[in-house]
Amino acid sequence: MSPSPLSIECADPSCAQPGNSMDQLLCRQCRKPLVHRYLWAVGARAEAVPVGTRVSDRYAVVAPHIWLDTQPGRLPALPAQPPQSALPYLKLRSHHLHIPDVYGVCHLEDDPEPILLLEQGPLHRQGILHPAIATAWDAATPVRRIYWLWQLFQLWLPLAQQGVAQALLSPEQIRVDGWRIQLRDLEVSQALDAPASLGQLASLWLQWIGNEPGAIAQGLRSICYEMQSVGQLAPTLVAVGGDAGVDTDASATGSMENLRTAPPVAAIAQKLNQLLLEQASQLPIKLRVAGGTTTGPQRSHNEDACYPNGPESNLAEDVILKPHVAIVCDGIGGHAGGEVASRLALRSLKLQLSALLTEVVDQGEVLSPDIVTQQLEAILRIANNMIAAQNDTQGRTARQRMATTVMLALQLPQRIRTETGDRNTHELYLAHIGDSRAYWLTEDSCHRLTLDHDMANREVVLGNSLPRAARLQPNAGALTQALGTKDADYIHPTVQRFILEEDGVLLLCSDGLSDHGWVETLWEESTQRVLKDKMSLDAAMRSWLELANQRNGHDNASVVLLDCRASLSSPQLFEPGDAPPEPSDTDLSDTARALLYPEDEAEPDLPWDSGLESHESSDRPPEHHSNIWGVIIGLALLGFVIGGVGILVWRYVDTYGVRNGLEQLLIPEGEAPNPDETDTNEPQP
Repeated sequence: MSPSPLSIECADPSCAQPGNSMDQLLCRQCRKPLVHRYLWAVGARAEAVPVGTRVSDRYAVVAPHIWLDTQPGRLPALPAQPPQSALPYLKLRSHHLHIPDVYGVCHLEDDPEPILLLEQGPLHRQGILHPAIATAWDAATPVRRIYWLWQLFQLWLPLAQQGVAQALLSPEQIRVDGWRIQLRDLEVSQALDAPASLGQLASLWLQWIGNEPGAIAQGLRSICYEMQSVGQLAPTLVAVGGDAGVDTDASATGSMENLRTAPPVAAIAQKLNQLLLEQASQLPIKLRVAGGTTTGPQRSHNEDACYPNGPESNLAEDVILKPHVAIVCDGIGGHAGGEVASRLALRSLKLQLSALLTEVVDQGEVLSPDIVTQQLEAILRIANNMIAAQNDTQGRTARQRMATTVMLALQLPQRIRTETGDRNTHELYLAHIGDSRAYWLTEDSCHRLTLDHDMANREVVLGNSLPRAARLQPNAGALTQALGTKDADYIHPTVQRFILEEDGVLLLCSDGLSDHGWVETLWEESTQRVLKDKMSLDAAMRSWLELANQRNGHDNASVVLLDCRASLSSPQLFEPGDAPPEPSDTDLSDTARALLYPEDEAEPDLPWDSGLESHESSDRPPEHHSNIWGVIIGLALLGFVIGGVGILVWRYVDTYGVRNGLEQLLIPEGEAPNPDETDTNEPQP
């Protein structure tokens, strides 16, 4: 540990230039971007290290607790057995959006106890902590405040199971990165002997809410009072962790689930969710979707499948699904297996999701997150059993069994009653099995939303290895789950719910794009252009596929983009010059065609045979005419006449039931039925 001059190495192992100054962005030798990896050093011993010190001749202390790795191309110290202090981080890795990863450990001089170094925490890429929730509270919108509290409520039980729920009682540890809650670390004060309770959590929330006027603040205070009441009436029910609560080992899973669904806790969750959806529904929402797939330069067959895939034909299911559904499947088992599995899964998922969306439109009650999660799990298990049955019929065993990953996104258009009518609840559900991924991209951030179901992550969650050590194992990327390999009872999909309350682009992709971290590296330019309406969504999708072919050409690649707008800004015209989309890979091998479409079943028309143009390509600026005002006036008069006649026919010929059903299911109020771009939040009387 020394106060030596600070410099940073290039992360490229072929360069390893040690002489770059801390403020440089590019390596002075190879001109590649320098990696500035800021870490959070945990504990009071780390806080005592003076700023400007170089620890272990590697880590530059730039602020209390904030250390910069000056050798980012080299592995950190990775103990063979994770230290006890790291176990809560490892076992809570499924909550990676809120809890940092353990990067490695470091030892100070004459100190045998390791210091944990955390990454993926609430540190800006310039090494500055994101604001504490108390600091950001006043400037946040009502929906964002409630969303933050919802996330904290959902974290309470998992953290309690690991005995670290007290971290939720420390305002300085609770940081916010836009919509997302992030905990700085899981350090628990030794002065707090009793486990955290719902009542204590409510008391902290009341400090933020204060005496604000209005129905929203009053609703939150009412929920907090109920949390405190539950804590007073049944402290053994809500005091979890340590010796006073539920066991913290794996055998406690059932008890934790019982506690989560206990009537007092479930009632509080229902009220908080209701308040969240009511506020989210006050925002507008507009969706656009574009998807495509490529075989790649090194493969002869495409085992990927996605929805949508280019300009789809105007089938009834597409009208229902677009733009609420996005799916990526990455087949496993060769061209006679993998492509069959991915397409079987896609067909099954589309049919089932069409039924679910129709049910959501028809039913009047808002489904709870638990019920939607159960339905999505059931949908995936049915698709799994279709593939498993095909495997059994063909006598496929062990590694011969065909299978597929699935990454599914569903903007569930539930309607909630508000003062201005029935409005969209802004819920986005993700369900996945395997290593196909989802990312949330905004103008200034890239969040990876999912964790791969592979051997590396399994070892981490079991507490056997730190994340970076687990990724060094020979079988690190081997999948632990995929659709079709086993009976449905043995698969465990991951289902997540998010609230769309900011503009962003959801990116779903197979590992043909996500391998080697290219999404995290190159997300910024195309995302900013899309969100500033300077690039069409279809052009952005095709640019991602081109990137996959150039940088990861060893595999097939699929990309689906869901452009989500929840702000009041008006859309602009795209820049001219975007080329029309190229056809994606839809040709099946003879073997796959025979399996998917038996002799007595005609092969359906593929989207590219429909002759329809994609929505995105129709957004080109129109040609200019000399008499533009005459054209505008003529079109306006024509539209007025046609509209008047249409209203009369609609009113006196159609029945109310058919008219109302179609309006809810197909036609957003005030717009033509364009399934690729839908404003799903116009109020209904």
